[in-house]
Amino acid sequence: MKQLDVAAVGKRVKKKREANGLTQEKLAYEVGITGRHLYDIERGKRVMSVTILYDIKEVFDVTADWLLEGDEEAYNDKQCVSG
Repeated sequence: MKQLDVAAVGKRVKKKREANGLTQEKLAYEVGITGRHLYDIERGKRVMSVTILYDIKEVFDVTADWLLEGDEEAYNDKQCVSG
């Protein structure tokens, strides 16, 4: 079984947050966590809960597959369906 790359997940969250022009504080507020919690997620020092994963994917309008695995096909499919 493949292991989750927590650091890569954090990098995707950070990349998407910056692409959307959000500060860490703003995204943290949107998903109901502290700025420090988000900082730790983005640096791969903390694994996010399913609830936080769901909230982040909703804010960014991406799939959980894209956030967790960087699945570009899932990301592109989501964009085609929603946009």
